[in-house]
Amino acid sequence: MNNGLLVGFSAIPRLGIRKRGRRSVVAMVQSTTRQVWTCFAAQECVVGGKRREAKEVWRKGNCSTRCVQEGSHVVRRWESSTQWLCSSSSSSSSSRLWMEHQLLKASSSSSSSSSYLCHHHYFSTPLVSRVLSRNGCLPLPRSRKTTQEEQQHTKKVLHSEDLKFIDWWKQKLGECVKPLTKQMAKRLKDDNLLGLDETLRSGSMKARLNVELLAIKRKFPHEVLLCRVGEFYEAVGYDACMLVEYAGLNPMGGSRSASVPKAGCPLMNLRQALDMLTGQGFSVCIVEEVQGPQTRGQLKERFVAGHAHPGSPYVYGLIGADVDLEFPEPVPVIGISRSAHGYCLISVLEMMRSVSVEDSLTEEAVVAKLRARQCQRLFLHKSLRSDASGVVRWGAGGLLWGECQQKPQEWYENSPVNELLLKVRELFDLDQDECFREIVVPPGERPRPLYVSTASQIGILPTAGVPSLLKVALPPEASHLCIAYLRNLLLHPPPFQVAASIQAACQHLSEITSSIPDFTCVSAAKVMKLIEAKEANHIEFARIRDIAEDIIHMAEDSQLSSVLDLLVHPTWLATGLQINRKQLVEDCKLLANIVVEVLAVDGDPDQIVTTAESIPDEFFRDLEMHWRGRVKRIHAEEEFAAVECTAAKLSDAAVSSFLPIVNCVKGYQKPLGSRYSARKAEIGYSRDNQAVWFKGKNFKPTIWGQMPGESEMKRLTPAFDSKGKKAGEEWWTTSDVEDALIEYKTAVDKASSKVVEILKDLSEKLKSKMNVLIFISVLSVIAKTLCIHVSEGKRRNWVFPLLTTSSNLTSEDLVHQGDTIKNPEAKKRLHLVDLVPYWKDPTREKAEPNTIVMDYMFLLTGPNGGGKSSILRSVCAAAVLGLSGLMVPARAATIPQLDAIMLRMMSTDSPADNKSSFQMEMSELRTILGEATGRSLVLVDELCRGTEVQKGTFIAASVIESLDRIGCMGILSTHLHDLLDMKLQITNVVQMAMGTKEIDGRLEPTWKLVDGACRQSLAFEVARREGVPENVVQRAEELYKLQSISSARINIPVSSNTIWYHEIGGKKKKNLVLEVGSSSSVEKGRGTSMEQTIEGGVIVGAGRVGQALEKMGLGRDVLVRRGEKVPEDSTGPIFVCTRNDDLDAVLQATPPSRREDLVFLQNGMIEPWLQSHGLASVTQVLVYFAIAKLGDTPMDGKTDVNPEGLTAASGKWASVVAARLHSANLACKVLDSEEFQKPLLEKLIWISSFMLVGARHPGATVGDVEQNHREEVVELINELAAVASAEKKVEFDPGMEERLCSYSRLISHFPTAIKEFKWRNGWFYSISKQALDNGKTDPCPLHTSWLKEVGAIPA
Repeated sequence: MNNGLLVGFSAIPRLGIRKRGRRSVVAMVQSTTRQVWTCFAAQECVVGGKRREAKEVWRKGNCSTRCVQEGSHVVRRWESSTQWLCSSSSSSSSSRLWMEHQLLKASSSSSSSSSYLCHHHYFSTPLVSRVLSRNGCLPLPRSRKTTQEEQQHTKKVLHSEDLKFIDWWKQKLGECVKPLTKQMAKRLKDDNLLGLDETLRSGSMKARLNVELLAIKRKFPHEVLLCRVGEFYEAVGYDACMLVEYAGLNPMGGSRSASVPKAGCPLMNLRQALDMLTGQGFSVCIVEEVQGPQTRGQLKERFVAGHAHPGSPYVYGLIGADVDLEFPEPVPVIGISRSAHGYCLISVLEMMRSVSVEDSLTEEAVVAKLRARQCQRLFLHKSLRSDASGVVRWGAGGLLWGECQQKPQEWYENSPVNELLLKVRELFDLDQDECFREIVVPPGERPRPLYVSTASQIGILPTAGVPSLLKVALPPEASHLCIAYLRNLLLHPPPFQVAASIQAACQHLSEITSSIPDFTCVSAAKVMKLIEAKEANHIEFARIRDIAEDIIHMAEDSQLSSVLDLLVHPTWLATGLQINRKQLVEDCKLLANIVVEVLAVDGDPDQIVTTAESIPDEFFRDLEMHWRGRVKRIHAEEEFAAVECTAAKLSDAAVSSFLPIVNCVKGYQKPLGSRYSARKAEIGYSRDNQAVWFKGKNFKPTIWGQMPGESEMKRLTPAFDSKGKKAGEEWWTTSDVEDALIEYKTAVDKASSKVVEILKDLSEKLKSKMNVLIFISVLSVIAKTLCIHVSEGKRRNWVFPLLTTSSNLTSEDLVHQGDTIKNPEAKKRLHLVDLVPYWKDPTREKAEPNTIVMDYMFLLTGPNGGGKSSILRSVCAAAVLGLSGLMVPARAATIPQLDAIMLRMMSTDSPADNKSSFQMEMSELRTILGEATGRSLVLVDELCRGTEVQKGTFIAASVIESLDRIGCMGILSTHLHDLLDMKLQITNVVQMAMGTKEIDGRLEPTWKLVDGACRQSLAFEVARREGVPENVVQRAEELYKLQSISSARINIPVSSNTIWYHEIGGKKKKNLVLEVGSSSSVEKGRGTSMEQTIEGGVIVGAGRVGQALEKMGLGRDVLVRRGEKVPEDSTGPIFVCTRNDDLDAVLQATPPSRREDLVFLQNGMIEPWLQSHGLASVTQVLVYFAIAKLGDTPMDGKTDVNPEGLTAASGKWASVVAARLHSANLACKVLDSEEFQKPLLEKLIWISSFMLVGARHPGATVGDVEQNHREEVVELINELAAVASAEKKVEFDPGMEERLCSYSRLISHFPTAIKEFKWRNGWFYSISKQALDNGKTDPCPLHTSWLKEVGAIPA
C-alpha cells in the first residue's frame, strides 16, 4: 500500500489556507487518501482473481470491508477534498502544484493500479487526470493556450539577464565527454538558470528548495551549487552534470530516471569533490543546513556558507576542526592590455584583495607569466585588437594569441584596470565599493622578465626532458611555498638593489654561528582568508605566534638583526607593502602577546581530558579532544567547570546503575563455572551514538533471586539511537544515565561553542593588523627559502657571485674567492670559473667544469652530444641565479647587471597557429633581435636548423652580424660550418668549440670548452650509440665518402682572408682561418673568391704517410720511391715523405728547377738543413695526424684542448696541402712563416720531451708518460720551451704543457724511444754544448743529464 500522498501534509499551514475549516479538511484528506490507494491495491487484486488478497488489503489499510466498487466513491471524496483545499488557498497555484507533486510521486509506484482505475473512468477531474497523464497512466491532454498565471510564473523563473549565463553553461555542457553526462544533459531545459525541467519529478520551480537554489544561482551564476541535504551535498541540473563529469560521481537515481538530473557526494568526500572541480577551473558555492534540534516535519533553513575557487578552498567549519587544510597558491583573475610601452598584465587576487600591474612587457614575457600559474578568468582588453591609429595587432599566428586561445576568455573595454576590478566585483559578488590594494614594488632598475623559452629551457616552467632549476636550487624537502617564491623570483629577477639585499642576506645566513629560527611557513593568502572569515583555528594562531616570535628573536639577536634588515626589501617586493623595521618589530610583539594571552599552552593540566572510573577513556576523548587544548581555561572557566561537573554526575549515574549488574553477572559466573561463561556484562562505549551504556549478553538470570544487582537489572531499558531506532540487542540504559548523558553532552556543546567564540573574537582582534600578518607570513617564507637554498648550495659547492655594474669594476673587486679575474679594465664581463651544469651534483657525480670569460659573442661549434646545449643552459641558469641574488654552480663568478637574459633552444611546430618549427624559430628570433641591447645576454642554440643548409647559413650569418652590432654578450652554437669560412662584418665575435679526443680509435667528446672551431659532428658515432641499425650507419658513411670525393673534384669557393679573433690569456690573436686557397692569396691578404681543385703532384716515399697522401690525390700523383729520380716534366708539389736521414738523397734526386716545389712533412728541426741548402722558403707541413700502420686511415690530431686540429702548413703550396688534407676530413691551418714558428717549436719540444722521459722508463708508451710521469715531462717541457723561446725570439701561448699532454692522450698507444737524435733532441743539446764551450751555464741541464742517463750522449 502506497502512503506517498501523506508525505508533506505538515507543510499545509505554509500554503496560506484559512484557519476556519482547515483542520477538518486536512483530516478528511488524510483519512480518505489511505482509502484511495487501498482501493487501487484491492482493485488490482480483484482484477487478478485474488478476492481473498483483496480483503487482506482492505484490512491492512484500516478500512472497513466493502465492495470494491465503492473505490470510485472514495476517490471522488478525495478529489473533492483536495480541490477544495487548493481553491481555498490564498496561493492556489502553489497548493495545486504541491498536490500534483504528491500525487505524481505516489502514482509512480502504483502505476498498474492507477492505469486500471483510469481505464474504468474512476478519475474524471482535471487535477488527477493531468497528474496521471504526466506519469504515463493517461494519454497526455491536448495542448492549450498558456494561461496568464503560467506566463507570470515563467517570467519569475527566467530573467533576461539569465540568458547569457544559460548560454555559458550550455557551452560547458558541450565540453563534456562522459556518456553519463550526455544522458543527463538530455533531461535539461534551458528556460531557467538551474536547467530543470518542470515536467520531471523534483523539477518544479515552485518547490521551496528549488526556489532557494534559483535565487542563489542568480547571485553566483558562474558557480556550481552544492546544497547540504542530510548526510549529502547535492547538486541539480547543470551543476549535477558538472559533478558527474569532473568530480567522478555517479548520478542519483540512475542516468535514465524520470526525475531531474541530480548528483551528490557524502559529507566526508566534500573536500575531494571540491578539489576536483576547482582543479578544472570551476568555482563552487556551498549551501549548508542550519544544524541543531528541530521539530519533526519542520523544513530546515539553509544559508550560503562559503565558496571554493581555484586557489581558494572552502573554509567553513575549519575553526572547530583539528585539521590543517593545505592551501594552494592563490589563482588570480588576469587582464591583458596593450599600451605604447608594450603589453600590460593586470593580476587581481580576490582572496588577497590586491591588484598588481606590470607594464612594458614583451609578448614572450606575458606568455611566460600565463604559463607559470593558473588564472580563474582571463579578460582581454580591446586595445589588443588595435591601437589608437586602428592598426590591427590581434589575430592568428601570434604567440600570445595562441596561448590565450587555450583558455576561456572574455573581452572588455574602458579603463584596463578599473574595468577589470568591476568585473572581479561582479564575478565574486563583492560590494562595488570593495577596495583592492595595489601592489607597489620598490623602485630601481630591474632586469626584464624571462621569456617563455628561457624559463622553459632551464626548468623554471615544467618542460619534459629539461632538468628543473627549482628542484636543484632547493633541497627535496622544500615546501610548495618556498618553491613558489623561488619560481616567481627567477621568472622576474628583482631590481638590482633588492638582488644585492638577497645576496647579502644569504651570505650572512651562511656565516651565522648563532641559532637560526626554523622559520614557520604559512601562506599569506591562507592567513588572510581564515582571519577574514573568522575560521582560523588554534593551529593557525599558533603559527602566527611562532612567526611573530621568530621575527622578534631575529631583531634581538646581534647576528640575525642584519639579516632581518636585509629581508625587508624582498618582502616589500613580494607583497607591495612597505613596513619599516621598527614598526614591524612592535607589531610582532603586539601580535605575539594577543595570541599568547588566548592560546593554551602545551602540557597545561587544565586541558587534560576528563577521566572517570568504570567509563571508557575513549568516550571522554572523543567528546572533548576537539575543543580542549585550544584556549586557556581562564577564558571559559564556567564552561570547563560545567563539563567536569556533568562528567562526574554521568560517572556516578553509570556506576550506580550499571556496576552492580556487572558485579552480579561476574558473581553468577564464578560458582557456576563455564556453563555461564557466555554471559557478558560491562559498561561500554557506543562510538556511533557517542553514549555510555550497559553492554550485556545473556546477563539476566533464569530465576530471579535476591542477589545484589538484580533490582538494577529490572530498571534497564533498551537503548535507542538519535533516530529513535533500537541501538542493538546488547545495549541497555536507564533514565538516570540518559539524563546525565544529555546533561554532559549539553555542557560539552557549550564548551565547544565557547572555544569557537573565543577563537572568532581573536580573529576579529587580528583583523586590524592584516597587512602586518601578510608581511610577516611572506617574510618568513622568504627567510626559509633563502636559508635552505644556502644550505643546499653549500652542499653542492656553489658560490656567491660578484654582482658588478659598468662603473664599479676594479682590480680589487675582481679578486673573488681566491680566483683573480683578468682584464679589470673591462666594463662588462661575465666570468664563470669552473662552471658545472646546474643539474649535476659535483659531490655525488662527475661533472666536467668549464671556465667562461665572456665579453661579447661566442660562435660555438662542436660535435653532437658534445655539450653545446649544456653550456648554454648552464650559463643561462648561472646568470638568472646570480641576478636574483642567489648562489651559482661555479667555483667563482662575476656577473654584470644584465637587462635581459634570452635563451632560445629547440623550436617545435604549432599546428594551432599553422606555423612550422622554422616559423616558430623565426618568430622567437624576431623577439630577440628587437629586444636585445648591449647589456643583454643572448644564447641561441643551433639557429636555422629547421630549413635547408645554404639559406639557413646565410640567415645565421646575418644574425651574427646583427648581434655583433648590438654589442650584446652571448653564445650562438651551430653545426653550420660554412660560417667559419665566410667573410662577415664583425668585430667582436670569438670562436669557441667543444673538445673531442680519441679513445680506442674512436672520437669521443670531452665536454670541455676550448678556443677555436670544431668541424667534427660525430654524427655516425652518435647514431651507432643510440642503436641505429649498423647497415644503415655503414651505408651513410659510404654515401658521405662518395660525396666528399665528388666535392673535392668540383670547384670549391673559398674566402681567403676571413679574419676571426680568438682570445688566449686575455689577448686577442688574429688568425687567418682560410684552410683552402692559394699561397698568393694568403700572402697578399686579399679577400678573394677563387676556384681550387685537388692538384696532382709527386710523392717521394711509399711509407704510411706517402700512401695516405696518394689516396687523397685521386690518382693524379706520381709515386717516387727511395733512390728514384723525380721526373723533370712533373708538375705540382713534391711531397717529401721520408725519414730525415734521407733528405740529402731526396735533394740529389730532385732537379734544381723543381726544388722550390718541395714540400717537407718531417718531424724535428730541419730549418738549419734547409738554410744550408738555400731552401728556407720552401713549403713545410707540421704533421699532427697519425697512421698506426701501412694502409690505415689517418687519425686527426684533434684534442680536447685543440678540437680544431693542430696540423699546419706554411709556404708556396700550403693551401694545396690543406685542400688535399681536407678532402680526407683532416684539419690543416694555413699560417704565414712567422706564425708557423711557434707550432713548429712546440712539436719539437713535444717529441723531444716525451721520447726522452719514455726512454728513462723502458717500455713506457706516450700515454704512460702523460699519466704516470707527468711531473717529469712538464718540468722538461718548461725547460726546453725557455731555451727555444730565447733562441728563436718567440713567445709561446700560455698552456703549452696542457696542449702537449692533450695530444699525448690522443696517441697514447705510441711507443717512446730516442730516434733521429740530430733532428730532435740534438738541436737542444747543441745549444747546451755551445754554451758550455763558451764557459757559460748549461741552459737545459735537466735535458743534458737525462740524455746521459739513457746513453744518448757520453756521460
